[in-house]
Amino acid sequence: MKKILIVDDEPDICDAVSEFLKEAGYETLVAHRGHEALEKTIKEKPDLLILDVALPDVDGTVVYETLRKIPETKDINVIFLTALASGAPQQFAGVDRAHYSLLSKPVDIDTLRQEIVRMIGKA
Repeated sequence: MKKILIVDDEPDICDAVSEFLKEAGYETLVAHRGHEALEKTIKEKPDLLILDVALPDVDGTVVYETLRKIPETKDINVIFLTALASGAPQQFAGVDRAHYSLLSKPVDIDTLRQEIVRMIGKA
């Protein structure tokens, strides 16, 4: 079973996305902070992260770049969710584009499903 880590500081978003993914057949994990996401990713090795950009402790782009530097996590794909659509291009200016995509909040569930399947396949 493919494992997805959902990282967002809003519990309602984590719950809704987690429920959708479980119904689709994926295993889910949840983190509400950037440091927690790093720890869980290193320990659990999920197939994909759904990662909020604006986290209270560490920016999602910093989490992503940190994971790229760790051999065990460097190839994990990330779908960034952001409400910062207007600022996103500047925020992602130096980010390695090899393993991520960017979706705006509120995310369309069908778009999210298609992106998950594109990145890691069906559950």
